[in-house]
Amino acid sequence: MSQASDREAILRSMPTVEVYVWTALPLPLKERVQELWGEEFQVPAEYDQYERVFFLNEVALLMYREIGEQFQILKIIPADEVSRIPGPSLSGPYLPGDQLPTPS
Repeated sequence: MSQASDREAILRSMPTVEVYVWTALPLPLKERVQELWGEEFQVPAEYDQYERVFFLNEVALLMYREIGEQFQILKIIPADEVSRIPGPSLSGPYLPGDQLPTPS
């Protein structure tokens, strides 16, 4: 096995952090995105009161708590509902802090 395929196998075996960020869009931009995507945004009205809403999977929540971040969880929703929310998404492999290599 090559180093590249070994690295890929290791990355695939690691839990994945996923963070979705929903940001309210101004009406002209919302209309333009709808035109490009060919479908209407269906963002629940409950998010209208916030400028920005973050959606974290369980691994992301664990990662933030591991570094001492505390925040209020307003709601737990299924992953398929999150995937329908427009906005950027960040994801990547997660290695718990106790498994990180120590500097020499």
